[in-house]
Amino acid sequence: MSLLEKLLEEVEPSKEEIYQHLTRTLKRAQVVPVFLGSALADYGIRRLWKALRHETPTPRETAARLGIAHRGRALGPGDQDLPFAAHRQICR
Repeated sequence: MSLLEKLLEEVEPSKEEIYQHLTRTLKRAQVVPVFLGSALADYGIRRLWKALRHETPTPRETAARLGIAHRGRALGPGDQDLPFAAHRQICR
């Protein structure tokens, strides 16, 4: 049963199932999350960082999905193992 079917039938999905679905749809660019918070009041900031760390695609995954190449070569699946700092250099 899909997540939508569960919600329509008033079956409560587990948190794990919700986060897996969110991660999958974010990686496919099917949804765009909107976070509200205040850095001054420290409200919502930890949740934003957690979402960026766990639920969003890596810069490599996004570049590969969009077909962005680096220095004349297409990004491949093996490239996503690089640390984040390397992504910034490669994706420029």
